[in-house]
Amino acid sequence: MRMSAILLFANIILSLLFVGCKPEPLNPEPPSPPPPTDVSPLKILWQKPLTQDTMNGIYGSARFVTPGGDILYTTDFTLPSAKVVLLNGIDGSKKWEYQAFAEALLEQHVFQISDHILIHNWRYDDILTPNGQLLWKNKVEEPGGGMPRANVIGDNFYTVHFSGPLPYCTSMSIVRSHYAQLSWDTLVTIQTENDGFYVNLEPPTLWMNPQGDSVLIIRDGGVRASGGANNGKNRASLYAFNLRTRQFDWVQKNIDAGGAVSIAQPLIEGDKMYINGVRTLHCFDLNTGNTIWQKEFPEAIMDGNITVYKNTLMVPSTQIGMWGVDKQTGSILWYNKDVDGNVLLVVQFDGIVYCTSTGYARLYAVNAETGATIWKENSPNRNSRHPNASFAFAGIAIDTVNRKLYTADKYYLMFIALPEK
Repeated sequence: MRMSAILLFANIILSLLFVGCKPEPLNPEPPSPPPPTDVSPLKILWQKPLTQDTMNGIYGSARFVTPGGDILYTTDFTLPSAKVVLLNGIDGSKKWEYQAFAEALLEQHVFQISDHILIHNWRYDDILTPNGQLLWKNKVEEPGGGMPRANVIGDNFYTVHFSGPLPYCTSMSIVRSHYAQLSWDTLVTIQTENDGFYVNLEPPTLWMNPQGDSVLIIRDGGVRASGGANNGKNRASLYAFNLRTRQFDWVQKNIDAGGAVSIAQPLIEGDKMYINGVRTLHCFDLNTGNTIWQKEFPEAIMDGNITVYKNTLMVPSTQIGMWGVDKQTGSILWYNKDVDGNVLLVVQFDGIVYCTSTGYARLYAVNAETGATIWKENSPNRNSRHPNASFAFAGIAIDTVNRKLYTADKYYLMFIALPEK
């Protein structure tokens, strides 16, 4: 007992002697990073299946928002599944569906014309009433076949008819008809010249000149004949056709634009037109047809897929990236390397560029002024159930009034809320 008491007393004395002399504690470990998350910034308000069987994917494309706020979309490009559908824009309920197509391809040319719907498909035109009923259907017989592209200006739609077999046809004509009753009006016919190129017209774009005349800007891609002195070369021409006088105001031929006649409509702002070739962007003066500037890019750029915000033109690459270009000079303002290649549609709204890609099949939002990536997102439905969900070929339609975006991911059409300004 005496020995135990002595040891206890000694321990107490030692502890008192070392008060305030404790060693410094070890530095605490840094906090663990938060676990990765797959939560998407996309605020999806509703989704509607593109097919009844949601296990099977099908390409769907948002086309446009009607003045009444409804959304029109198409599915697939082949029979018998190709269809055009109109949904209530607020709750996604179906209003009508149209599926009576005559041939296998449903081209990406679906327009609202007045309050009707035009579906242009090679030699076929279907006009639907606001309720989705067929008003009339037209087939352009051979010879004089139709082209797969069209454009709507006012209450008329414009397309191209040709003579002789494609691509080596003898002539092409710009024709138009009123939507309410088919009656083709041939506006201008351009013959193939004996210079090694065959005429290859695109549907026109409208420009109002300073005198108030409606002028059609027509592009000719000049299909190259095989072999000969022109083999390996390209040609592009521009025509300004005055609808009042039924004459050309000007013609510019043999433009060195790398075959600069793209499948999309050119961008017209004021008295300037922007159009791209294979690797070159051109700015033309519409009063004269003369080139103001041209800019060559280090790689191929997407056909006609150009949009503008303030002073900046957005030009996507066919490979990777998107450029911001000064619309006055053609100088490059920024380059965004996040955007994947083969961007099929670029839409600008409120200073943000939205696009989809057939590359990684994502949906992108890019700041139009700085080129900074806001987000790049895969479909939120991309999981073990839908591993192929993608925004490829999806199309984008924006409800600018309610600040909503429509797109599709092969399984669902989705309604996405955009951020407030």
